[in-house]
Amino acid sequence: MSNPNITPSNFRTNISSLIGQTSLNRSTNLFNKAVRNLSTGIAVHSGRDNPSKFLASTMLTTDIVSMTQAVANCQRAGSVLSQADSALASINLMLNELRGIVTEAANTGPSTDKEIAVLQLQVDSTLDAINRIAASTKYLDTTLLDGSLDFTTYGVDPGKAEKVAINQANFEGRYEKKVSVKILETAQQASLHYSLGATTEPVKLQIAGNLGADVFEFEQNASVREIAEAINRASDSTGVAAKVYTASTSGSIALTSYGTDNDVILTAAREGSLAGNLRVKYTASKEGNDTLGVRYAEDDGNTPGTIEILLQTVPGGRVLTTAEDVVNLLNNAPELKNADGSGIVSAALPSGTTGRGTVSPFADVSYYGDTNDRNRLQFLAPAGTPPIRFVSEPNSSLSVDDTTFPPVYGYASVDVQGFDPGTSFTLRALSQGPQYDETSVVFRDSGAFGGTGGDSVLYDPATGKLTISADFTGRAADPDRAPFTMNDMKALIESDPTVNSLFAFVPESYYDPANPPAFTDPNYVGIGGETGAEMGTFSGGCVSPGMITIHLETDGKGIVKTTANDLVRFFDYPTTPESKAVLDRYGISVSSIDPNNPTLPSCTQGTSDIGTGPLKASYDPGTCTDADTAAQLAATRYPDAVFGDGDRNTSSQATAAAPVATLFSSGGRDAVLTIAARRSDTGLENVEIGVVGDRALTEPTVVFDAATKQLTIEIPNGSTLTANDAVALINSSESTKGLFTASIPKSVPGSATPPDGNGYLRIGDRGTLRTPGNGEPQGAPMLGNSDNASLGITFYSLGYGTDSFISIKSLDGSFPLADRYGNIMERSIGLDVKALINGTLAVGVGNVASSITNDLDMSIWIGDDARAGDVFGVRITGGGAIMQLGQDADYNQQARISMPSVHVTRLGGISGSLDDLRTGGVYSMKNDTKGAYRVVEEAIEQVTFLRGRIGAFQKNQVEVNMDNLVDFISNASEANSELRDADFAEWTSALTRSQLLVQSAVSVLGKTSENARALLGLLQR
Repeated sequence: MSNPNITPSNFRTNISSLIGQTSLNRSTNLFNKAVRNLSTGIAVHSGRDNPSKFLASTMLTTDIVSMTQAVANCQRAGSVLSQADSALASINLMLNELRGIVTEAANTGPSTDKEIAVLQLQVDSTLDAINRIAASTKYLDTTLLDGSLDFTTYGVDPGKAEKVAINQANFEGRYEKKVSVKILETAQQASLHYSLGATTEPVKLQIAGNLGADVFEFEQNASVREIAEAINRASDSTGVAAKVYTASTSGSIALTSYGTDNDVILTAAREGSLAGNLRVKYTASKEGNDTLGVRYAEDDGNTPGTIEILLQTVPGGRVLTTAEDVVNLLNNAPELKNADGSGIVSAALPSGTTGRGTVSPFADVSYYGDTNDRNRLQFLAPAGTPPIRFVSEPNSSLSVDDTTFPPVYGYASVDVQGFDPGTSFTLRALSQGPQYDETSVVFRDSGAFGGTGGDSVLYDPATGKLTISADFTGRAADPDRAPFTMNDMKALIESDPTVNSLFAFVPESYYDPANPPAFTDPNYVGIGGETGAEMGTFSGGCVSPGMITIHLETDGKGIVKTTANDLVRFFDYPTTPESKAVLDRYGISVSSIDPNNPTLPSCTQGTSDIGTGPLKASYDPGTCTDADTAAQLAATRYPDAVFGDGDRNTSSQATAAAPVATLFSSGGRDAVLTIAARRSDTGLENVEIGVVGDRALTEPTVVFDAATKQLTIEIPNGSTLTANDAVALINSSESTKGLFTASIPKSVPGSATPPDGNGYLRIGDRGTLRTPGNGEPQGAPMLGNSDNASLGITFYSLGYGTDSFISIKSLDGSFPLADRYGNIMERSIGLDVKALINGTLAVGVGNVASSITNDLDMSIWIGDDARAGDVFGVRITGGGAIMQLGQDADYNQQARISMPSVHVTRLGGISGSLDDLRTGGVYSMKNDTKGAYRVVEEAIEQVTFLRGRIGAFQKNQVEVNMDNLVDFISNASEANSELRDADFAEWTSALTRSQLLVQSAVSVLGKTSENARALLGLLQR
């Protein structure tokens, strides 16, 4: 029998009811969704409704919001631009009225002075009104036309760019924008050339230009200057001007060398005084040079450039380079090429030579004789060559010696300044003579750069170096090793038999051998790299170089028979062994100079009468006391041929430099001071400077004794005196301040650290005032270069570019003209500038190059100094009004527009500014109405262009961008609607269906409950 407690499952769970409830819930949800969508009109409310549509709709909504704000930004930008344009329109109106005032003021015939004065008051009032508009035109708190919204630039070369106007610039996220400009072709005026110096017959010319035409008549033999003056008087009405011109010539030089078959002719490629005047020298290294090379330094605008040929040599200085090698080098060296590949010079061998002879070094130049006497000579010689004196005595033959006026020799010495106190010393030659002059003392750290750390000293006469090697690195790194001291330095020099036999070691002051000063300054460690550092140079071995004497050939009456050509041949082929020995020793070359063809080397003699004049004896002004005698001798003699640097005059009366001395103190690098005489005075030459102690003094003093030539700095015993104190003492003391000046030098040999002057002077410190040399010779200059070679006349337009033209027609008579290319023409048109701005070809109008790209809108007025091939830069460092035109806040959707100042000082053009029209100005109504009219015209054009640019930006960028944004918003809204909006028919149908289903589900659920109750009732019976 079954269990009575068990009930069937369909009694416990009303399956029909569950099904009905599920259906009811679904229908209810559909009903609610249909009600929501129909009531809101939106079908997609969240990602649950439709993930892809919700994502797309959300992105479109974001864009719509951003673009809506961008439209508002554009509307605001348009308001700013409209405000600026409205102000500019007012200024434009005032400028037009100003033009009428100027025109009225130009009517001076019927106008009285009072009327002109009233018109001037109107001009001044108008200018003040323009300034008020410039200062008061604002949008909210931003002033628009005072220049605060103009771009700022840096690095503009005024010679290359007269003016830069930046209309728009996008910085692309950077702090500044760099602009590179390369000139391809400069702007040219229209021009025609008349190459004669005067008219050959009566002529009648019709001259026309941009401003009008006029007719001119000239008589036969009218000079080009007369023609130019007539044309220029009418240039304001024709637009055509004229100038007398001169054709420039390039310089050249005969690079002669001692010996034969070794001369070179060098010519500059560019014309003009500076361009064609390069300086040249041959340098021969004593250390040996394996490679022939060249160094070139460009001119700086004031002094010529220099070309230094580095000759091939073997150790000891013997030259291996031939003239043919030099020609090939000068014609092909990359250093001597322009940007377009053309050479700055051209070299050639003189006619009839092979160039196989080796050349001789030279650095100095001197000239002798006179071109009018046909005996002008050029001497090329090594640096330090003695002056040449020409002597004529009866019955003399041509010869050369250096014994008639012998040199004076002394003991060469060098002061080596130590960095540490007490480490300075002097090396003095033990024998007199110039053999040690220019010998350099070099310190080298033998412990660095893989060295063995040994100490040594080496004198190499071939290279002119005395090298002292010490283990500064090893001693500094090892605390157990004693540092290198003055005892070590003294022992090192005196232990080498060669060095000890040539030089004496003298410390700058006494030191205690038991406690010697040490070389511990960090500058010594690794000093000078592997080759070492130069610490000083020997000098004083040659007190006076003496003179080279040329004895001219004379007859019994003392009349000179030697011509310039004779001397040139004699230098190449000396007739006596004694003369050859002298010339071999100095290596001097000589050539004749042609005044028309500036150089004529020895190998071309006989082709003209150049060099055929007899030479004259030297005139020494110091030997003449009577003025009449001096004047008579000056007419018959020349000054000595004096060598110096390339800038020195040929006269022996050149002004000497003032003596100077550096006091190398034993107190170290910071105790060094320089003392110089205030004037060139032999009484101040070789003045001895010394530091002494005096127990009787209470404070330091300085005393100069002119009789003994001693300048003494006295320090009280037990006291101290810094170099700075000594400088102040010398410059303020009554006995010295009028004769000497003292200072701390900017550097000391061997150290990269400048002295500070705080080191203490030591008793025993010393120095000597000596006249400095002429400096490093710069070489020989080219000759014959000129800016004024031939006369002619050039007619040219006042303006530049293809908009400018000139037309010159001969109505009567012959007046041949040629254009810039040499073609016979009557009409010429100018050329516009061609340039690249940031690599993009700019639009050229006259001399204005403009570039309009996505990130830059600018114009550059190219300056007169600019040349084809020039490259220069402009940096835009800020400024401009930033307009946010797009929906994204980044630089790609921004624009910077310039709003320059319209103050009257900034309005105008090349003629001047509006401010010049004020009372008392150069273009006032009383002074120059013609000039005032030009300025007003330029100002009107400037304001009109600014209005046009602002209008173009407003229309083509702001408004077009705004219209595009509005269209985009419309399209995006439509697309968003398609994604999110509810379909009325679909959701109405869904609502009806869901209502029926809900009602059906409720009815069904009621029936399922009745069946269950009926069944339960039956079971209970």
